[in-house]
Amino acid sequence: MMEGIIRKALSGFYYVDTGSEVLTCRARGKFRKEGISPLVGDRVEFTPLDNGQGAIDAILPRKNQFQRPAVANIDQLVIVASQAIPVTDPFLIDRVIAIAEGNHCESIVCVNKCDLASGGELAALGLEGPAIGAAQRRLAAHILSHPEDNTPARLLALARAELSGP
Repeated sequence: MMEGIIRKALSGFYYVDTGSEVLTCRARGKFRKEGISPLVGDRVEFTPLDNGQGAIDAILPRKNQFQRPAVANIDQLVIVASQAIPVTDPFLIDRVIAIAEGNHCESIVCVNKCDLASGGELAALGLEGPAIGAAQRRLAAHILSHPEDNTPARLLALARAELSGP
């Protein structure tokens, strides 16, 4: 038996990352009988089969679990809120932060489109601090005006740079 992490789930197929390769696996029937569904992010034990396939034998204990989207073992949740066109409802932000805290997950609120509006309305709500439990960042996604430069690696690097700021 080997261990891996489910990276993708689609139509009963689970794509398990072993660290060196990704195998297409199916869950054993015992999970269906027990009413358990493997989730993206689950650490699993599986048996490798032929042709890069495998069978999931066990789901290791979960750190946390979210229903929408159906994922497990999340360390940090980034909530992207829009300051303009359309403005994100502050109640929705509070609700998502509360769900994250209930699942022992750190949350960060990114207020986007601050170039179109001041960003003051959402910032004035006091989303940052120990009472709420979420860090807050303000940003403007100017890079979207040049789609040819928006490779996944570049967008990830820019997001990390924004989130690590003050």
